[in-house]
Amino acid sequence: MLLVLTGALWWLAAAGHGRGGVVRAEVWAGGALLAWLWLSLLRSGERWDTALAATALATLALLTAWAWARAIEPEERQQGLVLVLGAAALGTALAAWVVPLVLHQSVGWRPGLPIGGASNNAVGLTLVLAGALTGRRLWPEQRWLWLGVALVAALLIVQSLSRAAWVLALVLVVAAIVRHRHWNLRWGGPAVLLVVAVVLGELTRRRGLSLLVDESRWHNATVGVEAWSGSVGTVLFGLGPMRMWPWMELERGRPGEQFDGPLQYDGPWGAVLYHAHSTYLELLVEYGIVGLALLVVVLALVVRRCVLEIRRGGQLVLVAVAVLLALPAMLVETYLLRGFPSAWLFWCAVLVVGAGFEAPSSHLNQRGAASSHLDQR
Repeated sequence: MLLVLTGALWWLAAAGHGRGGVVRAEVWAGGALLAWLWLSLLRSGERWDTALAATALATLALLTAWAWARAIEPEERQQGLVLVLGAAALGTALAAWVVPLVLHQSVGWRPGLPIGGASNNAVGLTLVLAGALTGRRLWPEQRWLWLGVALVAALLIVQSLSRAAWVLALVLVVAAIVRHRHWNLRWGGPAVLLVVAVVLGELTRRRGLSLLVDESRWHNATVGVEAWSGSVGTVLFGLGPMRMWPWMELERGRPGEQFDGPLQYDGPWGAVLYHAHSTYLELLVEYGIVGLALLVVVLALVVRRCVLEIRRGGQLVLVAVAVLLALPAMLVETYLLRGFPSAWLFWCAVLVVGAGFEAPSSHLNQRGAASSHLDQR
């Protein structure tokens, strides 16, 4: 069923009536990465079923975003993306705050949110916040509505207790302030620096040295690299998906396997966290240098999209900044392979920000006028 759905989405994306949005290099790079993820299932061993499900989710996140982006006309994509991000903020708040109250459940500080809990918010909610701030500029007559959505997104980021989400949100807000023409940097700049200093000071007081170096995650990375470097085959092709960090298997509550601790799993290579806590680390260890290299190529094209959008001063500048901020956030989370909603929002933003790759309508009109003039001659 998953294979049929994946194939259908691929066909829908290829046959969408939207114009442009994806260049040939990105199609080849994305296709090569997805092909390698599926081919690596041959090395998943006894965890092939959960590895298959995880690979299908990662594939569906990208292809669903692609199909959605191509199904919308180019001139409507920016507004469509902002509306999607705004809906993600309101839907997440509903699921995180209202639904637990209706079901008479306590509302914790790190609830499971539709776009990802804990560190996953460093990606999803940062994009949502960027979308809300962009909506304020797209629809100035509704600026208070979008400021309210931005406040909701900010509160969700605060309650996630994610260090990465807090830092990225601060950077994004600073970028929005700097871009705002009416901001007075004489008093606004020091105010922002004061807020950043207070937040970082409070984080340091609460977390200590673990704010910068988390011993459990450092040990997790060390064990993973040691297992990966055991042979030439694992260096090139990896250990295989789910073999080092069986996060999805444990989260599903597979009979006979339980956590040894709050976040630990006793595997064949020793005690590790139940997932890599890093997209790059997971790609390197489980998919080898080949898998990591393919991801780096894809992300290099993503960076190119965002830089073009920022240079041309488009309406999605803040979303482009949020996407760029999400790339280093991959060091603390595996959302591209682990969280479908967060990954879907990420790829939607990437594909729509790619408007810089499309020829502007005015340029097309000029070309069309020039060709008609030549025909007349």
